[in-house]
Amino acid sequence: MKNIHRAGILSLLSGIFPAEAEENKSNTIIVDSSVLMESSARVELDRTDIARVAAISVGDLLAQVPNVKVQSNSRGEQVFALRGSDQRQVALTLDGAPLVSAWDGQLDLSLLPTSAIERIAITRGPASVMQGPNALSGAVNVISRRATTPGWEPSLTANIAPDWHGVEGFIGHRAGRHGFSAAVGWHDTDGYEAGGESELLTGTDSKNRSGVFGWSFQYGEGATTGLTLLTVDNSKGVVPERTSSAPRFWRYPGLQKNMLVWYGRHPVLGGDIDYSLYADRSKSRIDQYTDAAFTTISNIEDGRDRAGGGRVQWNRPLTGAQELSLGVNWTRSEHLFRERASGTAFTEFSQEMSQLAAEWRNTSGPWKFLIGGAYEHFRNPETGLLPNPGSNQDWGATAAVNYLFGSGIGMDLTLARKTRFPSLRESYNGALGRFVLNPDLGPETAESAALGFVGEQAGWEWEARAFATTISDGLARVSLPNRQFTRVNQTRSRILGTEFSVGRELTDWLHGRLEGTLLRARAKSASGDYADFLEYRPGVNVGSQITVRLPAGWRVNVGARYLAKEHGLLEISPIPQELPSYLLWNVSTERTFQLSTLGEFAAVLRLDNVSDRYYQTQWGLPGMGRRASLSVTWSR
Repeated sequence: MKNIHRAGILSLLSGIFPAEAEENKSNTIIVDSSVLMESSARVELDRTDIARVAAISVGDLLAQVPNVKVQSNSRGEQVFALRGSDQRQVALTLDGAPLVSAWDGQLDLSLLPTSAIERIAITRGPASVMQGPNALSGAVNVISRRATTPGWEPSLTANIAPDWHGVEGFIGHRAGRHGFSAAVGWHDTDGYEAGGESELLTGTDSKNRSGVFGWSFQYGEGATTGLTLLTVDNSKGVVPERTSSAPRFWRYPGLQKNMLVWYGRHPVLGGDIDYSLYADRSKSRIDQYTDAAFTTISNIEDGRDRAGGGRVQWNRPLTGAQELSLGVNWTRSEHLFRERASGTAFTEFSQEMSQLAAEWRNTSGPWKFLIGGAYEHFRNPETGLLPNPGSNQDWGATAAVNYLFGSGIGMDLTLARKTRFPSLRESYNGALGRFVLNPDLGPETAESAALGFVGEQAGWEWEARAFATTISDGLARVSLPNRQFTRVNQTRSRILGTEFSVGRELTDWLHGRLEGTLLRARAKSASGDYADFLEYRPGVNVGSQITVRLPAGWRVNVGARYLAKEHGLLEISPIPQELPSYLLWNVSTERTFQLSTLGEFAAVLRLDNVSDRYYQTQWGLPGMGRRASLSVTWSR
C-alpha cells in the first residue's frame, strides 16, 4: 500500500483541491470528482497494492485500508463502513459514474473485480459537494485500468488456494491518440471454513465472471473522451445466521450487472467541462429455501434495474489563486420487483435525484480555502401499490481551511452539512418477510466537523485527527417482537472519533506502521441522553504492519487488526448487543522476478488469520478462518 502518511503530506503540499478531473499516465481524463475537504485523509491504492494483497474484489482491497471495516451482511453482500458510517452514506463511483443502485443504495463489493482497476481514491470524511447527493461521510472513486505506454501491455494472474482458484487477464494497447483495454476475470470458490472449524461454512461458495473494456481518444489539446463497459455475472450462497431461530436459507443463482460509462473533458469558455454519463442494466434473483438441505424453494425474489444519469462539471480559473466549479448531477433509476409466492407480475418502483452545486477555491500563501454549496431534489415517481410520500428538497454545504506550517506540519479544518435520501429497498422491500415496510422513511441529515494535523519529522510520518458528526433523522433498523425488523428515522445520533497513524523507516530493511480509529457512535435515547449504540460501528479499530526487506529481493509483511466495542441487533433484542472482540494476524511474502525477454513475474504467498481465530463481523456470520493462498502475475 502507498505510504498513507506521505501521501497525505504530498496532498497537503499540493493543496486541498486536486483537480476535479485527474489525468492518468495515458492522458485519459477521468472525472474523479474527489475534491478533498481533509487533504491528508485520502488513501490511494494502485496496481502494486492490488498485487501485494492478492485482492480479487474491491471488498478484499478495501479490507486492507486503515480504519475501514469490510463485512458480509445477512444478505450475503460484501459491504464496508468508513469512519463510523455505513456504505449507503459513502459515494462509490466508477470513472465518475455511481456504481450503486437506487433500489439498494449500495453495491455488493464482491461483484466488482480488481482485475480491471488502475487505482482507487478513498476520501475519509465529508466529500466535496461536487461529488453528488448522498455522500454524507466520504467517497470511494474507482478508476478503470488502461494501457499506460505506447504499444501492447499484457498481463496474466493466477490465484490459487485450497478451496478457491481464479484467473485474471489484461490486454491494453496505445497507438497515437487511441487507447484500448480489456480485463477479464474468472473466480470460483467452494467456500471457506470459519476459524477453528474443519467444515466449509454453508453459503460461502461463489462463482464470478467479469469483464471491463475501455476505449479512449484524445481529439485535441486538453480534449479527451472515452468509454468504459463493465459486465459481471455472479452466483453465490448466503450464510444462514447462527444466532437466528429462523435463519435465511437463501441463494443467489444469478446476479448480473452491465454498466456503460462515457467520460471526458472538453475546454470551453476559459475552463474545462468534465463529464461522466452512464447507463446501467442489472438483475438479481434470490431463491429462498425451506431448510438447510437447500432442496425445496419456498419463494423467489426477482429484481430488474435500469438506471441512467450523469455528472457534468465546469471548472474555470478566476485568477492565478482562485478557481470556480459549477456542476449538475442527475440520476433516474427504475426497479421491477416481484415475490413469486405472491404473484407473477412485477411491481415497479422508481427514484429520481438531481443536484446543482458550486464550489470556490482560493490559495493565499500557506493558506487554502474552499466553500461549496448545493441544492438537491429527490422523488420516487413510482412506489408500487404503496403510498407516495411526495418529493423532498434539501441543501448541502462544505467549507475547508488548510494551512501548511514551515516546520513540515499541515493542518486542515472541515465543516460540512450533507443529506442522504433513503433507497427504495429501505422504504419498500420486506426482504422475503424479514422486514416490516415503512414507506414513510425520510432523508437523514449529517452535520460534520473535523480537525486534523499531519507531518513528517526526523523520519517519522504521522497523522492525528478528531471528527464529530451529528445525524438528524438517521436511518436505522430496530427489532420487533415477532422476530422481524423495521427501519425508522431516529430522532438524533452522534458519532465522535479520533484517527491516528504513525510510521517510520526503522532501518534500511525494516518499516513499521500503526494506525487506528477510536469511535463513540450513539443514538439519542428516550431519556434524552446519547446512550443507544449504533449498529456495527466498532469503537476500537486498530491495525499495524511490519515490513521486512530480505536479500535477493524478497519482502515479508506481518500485519495485525484488532476490533472491539462493536454492537449489533439480535432478533429478540430491543437494543444492540456487544460482539466479541477479535485480533487477526496476516503474513505474506513476495518477490518480483525479471526474466529477460519473457517479462516480469511477481509472486505473493499469503497466510490470512494465522491463528485460525473464530470471529464474527456481524452477529451469527463467522469470518474466514486460516487460509493460505498463492498469487502469480506475469506482465511485460
